[in-house]
Amino acid sequence: MPVRLRCHVSADERYILFLDNERLGRGSERGEPLHWFYESYDLELATGAHVIWAVVWSFGRFAPGPQMSVQPGFLFAAEGEYLSLSTGLGNWETASLPGWELLEQTNVTTLYSRGSRFRVSRPFPRAESLNEFNWQPARRVALARDQIRDWMMFRQRRMQPAALPSMMSAPFPLGVLRSVTAPISADTHNVPLPVEGKNETGENWSDFAAGKIEITLPPHAIRRVIFDLQNYVTAYPELTVSGGQGTLIRLGWAESPYLTPDCENHIKGHRDELAGKYLPTVADEFLLDGKSNARYATLWWQAGRYVELVIAVAEEPVTLHRLTLEECRYPLEMESRFDCDDPRLTATLPLLIRGLQVNAGEIFFDCPYYEEAQWIGDSRLQVLCHAMITRDDRLTRKALRLLDASRQPTGFLLAEYPSRYPMLIAPFSLYWIGMLWDYAHWRNNPDLVRALLPGMRSTLEAFRRNVREDGLLHAPEGWNFIDWTNSWGNEGAGIPPNAVYGVSATLHWQLVYALSMAADLEACLGEVELAAHYTRWGATLAQAGQSAFWNEARRLFADDLAHTSYSEHPQVFAILSRQLPPDQLPHIAEGLRHAELQRASYYFLHYLLEAYRLLNLDDLILKQLRRWHTEMVEIGLKTPLEGLEPCRSDCHAWSSHPLYHYFATLLGIRPTEAGFARVEIAPHLGDLTRAEGVLIHPQGEIRAAFRRETDGWHCEIQLPEHVRGVLYLNEQVIEFERYFSA
Repeated sequence: MPVRLRCHVSADERYILFLDNERLGRGSERGEPLHWFYESYDLELATGAHVIWAVVWSFGRFAPGPQMSVQPGFLFAAEGEYLSLSTGLGNWETASLPGWELLEQTNVTTLYSRGSRFRVSRPFPRAESLNEFNWQPARRVALARDQIRDWMMFRQRRMQPAALPSMMSAPFPLGVLRSVTAPISADTHNVPLPVEGKNETGENWSDFAAGKIEITLPPHAIRRVIFDLQNYVTAYPELTVSGGQGTLIRLGWAESPYLTPDCENHIKGHRDELAGKYLPTVADEFLLDGKSNARYATLWWQAGRYVELVIAVAEEPVTLHRLTLEECRYPLEMESRFDCDDPRLTATLPLLIRGLQVNAGEIFFDCPYYEEAQWIGDSRLQVLCHAMITRDDRLTRKALRLLDASRQPTGFLLAEYPSRYPMLIAPFSLYWIGMLWDYAHWRNNPDLVRALLPGMRSTLEAFRRNVREDGLLHAPEGWNFIDWTNSWGNEGAGIPPNAVYGVSATLHWQLVYALSMAADLEACLGEVELAAHYTRWGATLAQAGQSAFWNEARRLFADDLAHTSYSEHPQVFAILSRQLPPDQLPHIAEGLRHAELQRASYYFLHYLLEAYRLLNLDDLILKQLRRWHTEMVEIGLKTPLEGLEPCRSDCHAWSSHPLYHYFATLLGIRPTEAGFARVEIAPHLGDLTRAEGVLIHPQGEIRAAFRRETDGWHCEIQLPEHVRGVLYLNEQVIEFERYFSA
């Protein structure tokens, strides 16, 4: 009779688990020693012999920065009557996997935090080929149960169930053939691309890409084949071939072609155009062993829009049967809906959504091509966007917990985590407080928020130690990044004036802003004394900031104590702190509109848009949001840029934040109480004549539709049951429940 087997599997660092030739899953879900995850599987075993096996590996010195490790190993834990199958109890065997090595990365497109790629000279193993390996009894690498004491557990991995669902796995087409050439050398990194559509060989690579034909290449042939996936993709590639022993195939990925061989200048032009450009790739290499129908694959996914095959055939002909892509990412899809009468805004939606999708994996990524790292500053904006489009908040909850686990004895959090390479960006610790505030209001999970409040308090105390007798925040240690505003100097590190060792208005007002959120969080959870404490402290800091940085002649806050530099950034944080007197706001609004200021890049524009909203600068809100179409969609991008052109990364999730503002600023839908129990709807529609949307809510959905008529704005609003709302429209304040129409 069939047997049902439940098991739990983990590895340090990664595994791929198989039952016979069926791949059951990949893991372990990325974490850190205090949050080490295992996946659970329910196996249905038919009558007969079966083999449970896994490919397990550690990257070692080639590891991606976000991939942490304690000690390489593998865990298989079976339940119930099959407990004896578990590692440490069953007769598990191990064998090294020959023919796999990690490549040194020397290209200018080195994956700074993604680790190294693979050189593979052996097909991926199958169940029937396992007897080819030199099997030895497995060796225990953990202490036996009778050797462990309770007080020793913190030194080990703290195991817990996977926090996330399995990553999405689906075929992705190879897209459109853009070029086929027969270069004299397989070294193509600095070779300009030919005229669009050129095919020097006569082979039908388009039909090959579609899976309709195979292609056979003769001895000593060299081919360079470029496919345009027509979207940005994170995927596992697999190539199936026969023959061609000694043939080298380099399978490379790129975000975009470059106008010059010097890729460090990041000059790319229109992303759809290839002719005459250069395409440096991040590549895996397959060295064929001549077997028939051999499948070559890598152990980690690739990312980008363009896929390049460079094939150098050796002494024997080679037949390429197929090249397939398995898209792999978090199962994130758009559950809300937005529409308006401006096609520039609606045409940008796919770019914003795709940017979020390919930057969501086992953690939030800042970008999949260069780093796949979970930075706090990036993650806050991703959390807000996820709150707009999906009810699934598991990735958000995991990010809050993991980043909290990075907190150092000083109270500051690490800027990115998980990470093998500790880095401190003190302002990012304040963004984590913002993440917690956002989650508390947009979702309904007070227990998690309450559990994380001690960490928030510790972080604020870390900043208190940097407030001197003059009442001003002096720059904390570390990289005090705020925005990619190169005109600030500091070697282009995004650090505002005086934020390395001195006193920065931007850092000071950011702390005041964070204190306002901390006070609100404490009040929401009943800690009224702590709420009052943070309110008083924030008011004291605001008074000091007014005295030190306000320039009455310019009617703006200076960046520094000497009043020699002015930026948008301190104005923004001062406004968001809600500590300014009302008569000061019109002067700052005028300065933001007309003054000579250091301007924000795409990332910090989120906070600028938040300030515009409080100042009712609707025309500037629309002007900024339309930039995404002009500066990204119109140059062929499929995902949003990291920063202003020329730009390193073509896919940065922090620049998907206009999606948040479509709902929270244009339609004006925001929570005014924790748990989204009460809704404010205050649209900022500028010159639009129609806007509507459906926004997910913890208790259902919110529907809002606005249209401009000759007598003003008309609307229809529908809220979930038991949710109260207040509408600000046509200079009226209207409280309602469930439904309103006017």
